[in-house]
Amino acid sequence: MFKKCIFICVFLLGSIGLFGQVDSALYKKTKKDIKRAFDLLYLDLDSAFIYANNALKYARSIADEELEVNALRVVAMVYYSHTKYDSAFNYYNLAESKFKPYMDSSLIVSIIANKANIYAETHQIEKALLMYQEVKEHYEKVNDILNVGKITATIANLLMYTENYKEAMIHFDEALDYFVEADFHIGVGITYQNKGLVFSEFEEYDSAKYYTYKATKIYQEIGSKNLLYECYGNLADFLTAEQKLDSAVYYLDKAIEGFEEGGSVRDLSVSYLRKAYLSDNLGKKLEALRYLNKSEELANRHSFPRILIDAYSYAHEIYKDQGNLAKALESLEKYRVLKDSLHQVELSSHETELIAEYSIAKREKEIELLKTQDNLNAALIRKQQNAMIAIGLLAAIIAVIAISVLRRLRSKRLANQLLSEKNEEINAQNEEIRAQSEEIIKQNEQLVTQKEEITDSINYARFIQQSIFTTQIDDTIKHFRYNKPKDIVSGDFFWSEKTENYQYFAVADCTGHGVPGAFMSLLGFTFLNQVFNQQNDPPVEQMLEVLRTNIKKALNHSGNNQNTKDGLDIALIRIHRKTRQVEFAGAYRPVWIFDESGFTELKGDRQPIGYYPKEKPFSVHKYALKGDAKIYLFTDGLTDQLNDDETQKLKVKGFYELIERIKDLPINAQEE
Repeated sequence: MFKKCIFICVFLLGSIGLFGQVDSALYKKTKKDIKRAFDLLYLDLDSAFIYANNALKYARSIADEELEVNALRVVAMVYYSHTKYDSAFNYYNLAESKFKPYMDSSLIVSIIANKANIYAETHQIEKALLMYQEVKEHYEKVNDILNVGKITATIANLLMYTENYKEAMIHFDEALDYFVEADFHIGVGITYQNKGLVFSEFEEYDSAKYYTYKATKIYQEIGSKNLLYECYGNLADFLTAEQKLDSAVYYLDKAIEGFEEGGSVRDLSVSYLRKAYLSDNLGKKLEALRYLNKSEELANRHSFPRILIDAYSYAHEIYKDQGNLAKALESLEKYRVLKDSLHQVELSSHETELIAEYSIAKREKEIELLKTQDNLNAALIRKQQNAMIAIGLLAAIIAVIAISVLRRLRSKRLANQLLSEKNEEINAQNEEIRAQSEEIIKQNEQLVTQKEEITDSINYARFIQQSIFTTQIDDTIKHFRYNKPKDIVSGDFFWSEKTENYQYFAVADCTGHGVPGAFMSLLGFTFLNQVFNQQNDPPVEQMLEVLRTNIKKALNHSGNNQNTKDGLDIALIRIHRKTRQVEFAGAYRPVWIFDESGFTELKGDRQPIGYYPKEKPFSVHKYALKGDAKIYLFTDGLTDQLNDDETQKLKVKGFYELIERIKDLPINAQEE
């Protein structure tokens, strides 16, 4: 009696793989919230709604259009799951309007598919089937097994809704093959559940129960409680049809208990309706009415019109059986009004029959009352006298009303005059508000222009910075540089030069981020070149001494200016081409070496290039490379990156573990 198609065809195509920008903390959080919202669609709709709205807010704050389209889509999915189809359709349309040609084509296909879901739920079956078929052909072309399965299962649901059960079963079997191949457990469970519903339509209840039991096992394994409770409700329906009422009560009570603890409100309302039907079959009329009222109350509160239609229809049957014709007529009238509002079929002939029964009963009662009077003629005379009195009273009432109307007309004219004056005042205020709004818009346009000019300037500064940072590296040395600045420009830089005897490398981290850091990096890079060019094969420790002196002079550092902390951290090495000896000097930064003897770390001095109260000469470390060797220089920007779980920073230990994993790969593979 209360069976339904429960497969929800939703799409989150490509997930995180759709996005190509450099990760930031907020960007990662937006992607993670989109995925969490999607994962919770079948488990916890309230939490899914929170994550979806957060994702939309974050996507807009970082002005990422593709993330925003995905966030709009997942918000629409949550509204769809709440059966708020108007809101869902609006969000899908908004997502579709913001889609751009450069985005992944699968994204727009998924939006169209989910709009088709809404057509299906609102019984626009032909539109839904056409759109589903179009989407299915797309996924077949790109060999997307999972989404071909989802579309096929959804088409099967529509065929089941139109009572084309044989075709529905063929499509369910086809969808099941796709879900098994894609290892999509929840899809397998839902398909088993729907196959059970089809078998129940053929009254093959053993097969219906078999497939429903298989679905419950899957839901228990993956923790999908709401779908598990739906299966309990379906089992109760099958057992009721077999007149195994005690077993039906057992499963239905389990379903109600689960939904009451935090499941779907819609399914709880349906379960109360099922309980009313089952209680009525057991002869418990009062209990049936109690559960019927609970179902009606929930459906009214949360706007579930189709459940209300079933509730009103069933209520009219119970009240009619009890002989309570007034209540039966009231329920039937509610049923008729709600049916009309949903543009469905007209009321059945039971209404006319019930109205006739009610009119006859009412007439019999009137006759009974007349028989108790002393004389029907005397009653007729009294009615005539009463009619004359009523006419007199009516005339008096009309006179009073006429006087009242005249007074109201005068009051209305006065009120209209006051209203006209008030409107003039409001119009003047509106003009003032409009002028203020225009001024605000003008200021906003100025701010946007200023922001664009600043951004253009910073981009040009980045171009200048990259042009200056030229390097000289021997072709025999395989190397890679990995630099992903947080802002457009940054304070980290890489420097290299070569002579006949040596190859020099340096990695530096200047104080400050963005534009201030970029200025410091230009200063450091320029001074390094000056120091290098002042003599042939300069020792690395002497280079750092001269670099520190130049930085302090440039920044006016002295003992009297101790609050100034500008400067840079650096790791500087040179490698002798013939002897392969490494000489290293550093300010806070180390160098890591992996060769045939294992891992070696050469640590820099614990002082910066800049003002330092306990300043001392820079030391030099020497190391002879053994066999094939790999050397790594890095700033703390890498050790501050998030780990694979994106829960905490790598730090030095985590970064070492990363290098240990990739050090034996080819250089190009390490960079990737």
